[in-house]
Amino acid sequence: MKNEILKWTLVGALITAGSPSVGQDIDRNVVTNADSVVTAPDMHQIRIDSAVEYRHFKAAAELKISENQKNINLLRNQKSVTSQQAEDLYDRELMRLQEKNSVLKSRISVSGQTETAEWSTYKTALNQDILELSRAIKIIAAKRDL
Repeated sequence: MKNEILKWTLVGALITAGSPSVGQDIDRNVVTNADSVVTAPDMHQIRIDSAVEYRHFKAAAELKISENQKNINLLRNQKSVTSQQAEDLYDRELMRLQEKNSVLKSRISVSGQTETAEWSTYKTALNQDILELSRAIKIIAAKRDL
C-alpha cells in the first residue's frame, strides 16, 4: 500500500512539473529581442521608419559627396602653382581625391543591399570616409593658398 501511494505521488509530481510546458500556447507573431518584445504589426512600422531613416541618410551622404565634388572642381580650376613639378603633384592629389569621391558615390548606390544588422556599422564607416575626404580637400586648399 505504501508503495502504491508513493508511486502515484511520484507520477502526480512529474505530471504537475511538466504541465506548464505542455499546455503553453506559442504566439508566432511575437519576435523577441534582448531588450524588447515587438509584435508583427509593429514590425511593419519599424521597417517604414528604417526606410525613412535610410532615405534621409542617403540624401545627406549624396549632398556631402556632391559638395566634395564641387570643391575638387573648384580646386582644379584655381591652380596657383608655379613649377611644373608642383603642378603635377597637385594634379595627382586632385585625381586621388576625385577617385575617393567616386568610390564613395558607388558605395552609396549599393547601400540598399546592406544587411540590417550591419547598417549601423556601414553608416558610421561611410560618414567617417566622407568626413576624411572633406578634410583632405580642405588640406589641399590650404596648401594651395600658401
